Amino acid sequence: MAVIAKFNEEPVNFYAVTSAISFAQGFTVPFETTITTVRLWLYRTGSPQICVMSICQAKEDGSPDPDNVVINFGFDADLLPETATWKEFDLTALSSPVTLSPGNYVIVLINPKSAPDTIYWGYTYVGSAE
Repeated sequence: MAVIAKFNEEPVNFYAVTSAISFAQGFTVPFETTITTVRLWLYRTGSPQICVMSICQAKEDGSPDPDNVVINFGFDADLLPETATWKEFDLTALSSPVTLSPGNYVIVLINPKSAPDTIYWGYTYVGSAE
């Protein structure tokens, strides 16, 4: 199963991810699921270099729970294109299979650099994908 950001369509909005602002997207897993891929609509400006993506359980208020990280990995954001496109992260290349139990989770994208070294994450709306 792949976790896909806000459906499989071109985004309407882009959120700038810099050292001052990280961005997160929540999703619900209705039954035990093994995920193999995360696809996000991304592009970059400047040279963000190594950034971090995490999938963690959500707290009751929907925010990420840093004490319950499922997977955490760095990636070279300088390899992102300068125009928006789907970026696929193959989780099987990073670790053993990632199995999620039923519940609420959050994908978090962290860029330690400041503007103009920015990652833009596209989304179509804020709300439930179900």
